[in-house]
Amino acid sequence: MSPETTNLRPELEERLRFETLIADLSSKFVNLPAGELDREIMDAERRICEVLGLDILALWQKSDEAPDFFTATHYYSVQEGPQPPGRVKVEDLPWLMQQVLAGHIVAISSLEDLPPEAARDRELCRQLGVKSNLTIPLSVGGQRPFGALGLNTTLAQRDWTDELVKRLQLLAQVFANALARKRADQVLRESEARLNLAADAAAAGLWSLDLSTRAFWLTQKTRELFHFSAEEDVSFERFLGLVLPEDRPLVQQTVEAMVQTRNAGSVEYRIRIPDQSVRWISSRGSVKCDPSGKPHSLMGISTDITDRKRAEEALRVSEARLAAGTELAGLGYYEIDYAKRTSFIDDRFREICGVPPDRRQGLDPVQFWMEHVHPSDLQLLLDERQKLHDGRIDRISAEYRYLHPDLGEKWIHHLARIAERSAAGGAVRIYGVLRDITQQKQAKLSCSDSGRNWHT
Repeated sequence: MSPETTNLRPELEERLRFETLIADLSSKFVNLPAGELDREIMDAERRICEVLGLDILALWQKSDEAPDFFTATHYYSVQEGPQPPGRVKVEDLPWLMQQVLAGHIVAISSLEDLPPEAARDRELCRQLGVKSNLTIPLSVGGQRPFGALGLNTTLAQRDWTDELVKRLQLLAQVFANALARKRADQVLRESEARLNLAADAAAAGLWSLDLSTRAFWLTQKTRELFHFSAEEDVSFERFLGLVLPEDRPLVQQTVEAMVQTRNAGSVEYRIRIPDQSVRWISSRGSVKCDPSGKPHSLMGISTDITDRKRAEEALRVSEARLAAGTELAGLGYYEIDYAKRTSFIDDRFREICGVPPDRRQGLDPVQFWMEHVHPSDLQLLLDERQKLHDGRIDRISAEYRYLHPDLGEKWIHHLARIAERSAAGGAVRIYGVLRDITQQKQAKLSCSDSGRNWHT
């Protein structure tokens, strides 16, 4: 064996070890779970330093919370002793950081190779005992670098050959890809956590329906809403089995319409839960399509609206009873909202007061009514209304004469209450009823006249 061959052998062996290391690390980091990434990077740093004879290897990252700092998230040193600061401010290494953020590799065999504008960088390296440095930016997909891989020697200077730099750049890219996956996974988890928190706060359940398998992905809250167990695999057919038969066609039609139109949709329906009680559910969803535009899933949110539905039903019953009662009693109903400057009067009110059909806007019907109160009774009525508005009385009960535009003078019995007051105590909304008591008044007057004549 020639002396030249003997001298090349250690170099070839080192290259072989390094090539083997690159292949091993590249395969290991391809599908590495995020939870194992930090440990494997630390081990990789140790192996790189041992194979290449380096003293310090650090992986620096820039966070969104502290954009002016680079933090040493992964660090390995052959020798025990002082470690570099946990994070470095960009202005402490202005020239080096400028190069890194621009995506340039920096290879320094000697601190004397640094340009004059890197005087501050040189001084910090000397304080840390660095003699040679190779810094490789970390970035993915041509985006702005989010960190750097720093390789250093502290015992002796080192030359960084182009071939070595290229291979270390390959390792840096392996690290960058793995870290980018971890960052994306963390962002996704945080986003899901915030979404789940918001959904839980709103007592809502999140779900996703795979259109090819017809299988649901459900959050725990959704499983609670529909009374599915934590381990149960839920298909669309399983879900549909909970829906009351009379509501199933509506649910199926809504889903089919969403898929066909690619538009969002919503539906309210009833389900029967294990205790045989019926609950009302409101579901809203949107369509997700693949790159070709074909729908592949539905994503949405469901909430229990049973209490709202019961309240609506109770209100309908109450309104029906009120309408029936006012009709039987011959009462005209009205509401006035002074904040919105709107009013509502029913048909019976219009009939009693002769309000024309075209007097409907804002407070116009109220103004028409006030204009036709008998002048001799108007001030008394206004005084009572002012007391009600000010809070001095809680209701109005008054009888007054009213000049009907077609029927002439009538007598009206008027009841009114406050529905809502402002923070200052003033009236915001008022409701009340009117009743035509003209016949009663005339009968009473007739009886009085008859009595006087009998005594005479």
